[in-house]
Amino acid sequence: MAEKTGPRGGRGTYTLEFVGLQPGASRPPVLVQAIDAKGGVLHSEHVGETGTFSLPADALKNARYVMVGAPGDEKTIAEASAVRFRAEEFDKAVIDGILPLAEGISSCEVLQSQVRSGPLSVDLKFPYHPHVTVAHDLDKEALDRAYDALSEYDCTFDVEHFSRYEHGADGVWRPQREFPLAG
Repeated sequence: MAEKTGPRGGRGTYTLEFVGLQPGASRPPVLVQAIDAKGGVLHSEHVGETGTFSLPADALKNARYVMVGAPGDEKTIAEASAVRFRAEEFDKAVIDGILPLAEGISSCEVLQSQVRSGPLSVDLKFPYHPHVTVAHDLDKEALDRAYDALSEYDCTFDVEHFSRYEHGADGVWRPQREFPLAG
């Protein structure tokens, strides 16, 4: 495992891996930025041809967010393509110096931002990321076993709807309504 130094890891050099990118396919342009609490850019870098980028330890330490996405222009990330990590979440998402991003994430990000607009706009406790929960409320050893057992698992599926759930007083999430997707 990559050695961590200082607060929030501070490894410095990372590799962006596009899960599902076919061998020989060209990489889309990607920009990585460390953003402070006032929205200022602490560090900005285009991801190289091999997927490498640097994120200095001091920029990560002082960042509120790390943004990854398609460049809107030479200096900004296009909002619709942005994946935003809290700085501490970015460090957790990196596995042995590699930040994996799966195809389809940006579409889910755009959808969730549209759903959470207007009267449904709320601040999230954690940044949204599409996922499938395979283990929850287990001790560390059981979670590690689940992670190891599924480390090579890969699948593709179509999503035909999303659902609104409500969290009951008993701690159980229950579906309330389905919303069909088109296109």
